[in-house]
Amino acid sequence: MVVRLAESLALSLRERNELLLAAGYAPIYAESSLDAPELSPVREAVERILDGHLPYPALVVRPYGELVAANAAFDVLAEGAAPALLKSPVNVLRLALHPDGMARRVENLAEWGRHITASLRNQLRQSPDPGLEEFIAELDGYLPDMDPPPEHLGFAVPLRLRVPEGELRLITTLTTFATAVDVTLSELRLEAFLPADETTATILRQWG
Repeated sequence: MVVRLAESLALSLRERNELLLAAGYAPIYAESSLDAPELSPVREAVERILDGHLPYPALVVRPYGELVAANAAFDVLAEGAAPALLKSPVNVLRLALHPDGMARRVENLAEWGRHITASLRNQLRQSPDPGLEEFIAELDGYLPDMDPPPEHLGFAVPLRLRVPEGELRLITTLTTFATAVDVTLSELRLEAFLPADETTATILRQWG
């Protein structure tokens, strides 16, 4: 009954374990370390996906933006960021919006940044967490007012990032392990950046 209730509420595996504990039952979903032997196929698959996405940036994160792995093109995003923001564990959301991170090179920071914080607010509504609430407030403090009208591609909000060769226009995709029954695996998110125009594709191919 507890498991069915958790499924109906669309709780995460971590929250399902917490609900089971609160009801007096032992957790039923394992939480493995990423270095655990049983997750070796996952690590290998992630490495292949990251490398296969080159020359475009791709990364794997835990909840709230903690970086787990990235391919070599991640350097295009992190270029020029303050060393403090690149110390492990790196938080890619803070890196993206902090004035000493990517923000100084993002042409549409107000609009693009608000899509990031809106996504976090959706998570907060589903799973209240004081720590996440504080983190959202921090990120909001980095964002300028959005005076100009939004600039869309017609189907997505691009990341417009300045690089020495010009301007990159990137859109993102998110991938999860849909059938995961391990807490660690279920919380991983693969974020892959794709070129929104041929100029961006050319710059990244030449960079690669």
